[in-house]
Amino acid sequence: MKTILTAILVILAVILFGIIGRGIDLYNYEIQLRNKIEAKQVENTSNFDNMWKKIKQAANVSDKYKDGFKEIVEVYTTGRKDNSSNMLMKWGAEAIPNFDSSIYKQLNNIIVSSRDDFNLNQKELIDLKRQHDTLLTSFPNNLYFTVLKVDKIKINIVTSTQTEKVFETGKDDEVEL
Repeated sequence: MKTILTAILVILAVILFGIIGRGIDLYNYEIQLRNKIEAKQVENTSNFDNMWKKIKQAANVSDKYKDGFKEIVEVYTTGRKDNSSNMLMKWGAEAIPNFDSSIYKQLNNIIVSSRDDFNLNQKELIDLKRQHDTLLTSFPNNLYFTVLKVDKIKINIVTSTQTEKVFETGKDDEVEL
């Protein structure tokens, strides 16, 4: 009788340690995932800041280039004012300074690539939240996390007022190019 009681106690102890061990593993994994989500949120903030600084600086260079080119053309054309009929022919034959649009192409590339990178980071953050929510809500994990009172993590997704309006109304009628 004593050996049966000892065997039952050993089995119960093993089961209890298994349950406690599983709870500790789940809790530690949840903490790792929560920390990863929080780090990704900070990374997204940094990426967003970097994106706008790149765009702003490139746009500033473009504006200075545009203004500089405008000054050159104004000086060039101001010196050509003459009422004679030959002036139009003379002006057309002369070389006009060329405007290099590659700086605007570069600005467009910076905008597109930066926005794509930021969008990818947002998607990664959303996927991490999905993993976290699945961990908290799937059975039997939900039993552990209910006892531990672990809540879902909130993430911040950067979007526009236009996008929010479209999803509220279900209509996207405004397309401006």
